[in-house]
Amino acid sequence: MDFTILFVEDEDHIRNIMGTFLEISGYRVLQAVNGVEGLNLLKSARVSLVITDINMPVMGGNEFISKLAAMPDPPPVIALSGDPTEVNPNPVIREIVSKPVSIHVLKKVVQGVLLE
Repeated sequence: MDFTILFVEDEDHIRNIMGTFLEISGYRVLQAVNGVEGLNLLKSARVSLVITDINMPVMGGNEFISKLAAMPDPPPVIALSGDPTEVNPNPVIREIVSKPVSIHVLKKVVQGVLLE
């Protein structure tokens, strides 16, 4: 089965490294630098999973997750944060991962969520 992941992260180097690693692992990856871009991509693309940072400019992860959760049939979310206590609880969140995260830990979490 083909999976598309939306990766929302404002830090270019993290987004590029993690995005490339996920693509090498066999996933199609769409990238956005903030929640506004992420919501715009969700209007035109069907995604299997969203990975989002919490602290971002323009629209942060908590607001993005809240708006995503209000959409019909929202995809599951993995929230990334340097401080997991900053993540507002939401039923679409399947995992909260502390930053920094290794690419191997992220891959394992992604596989676990997609196989739920």
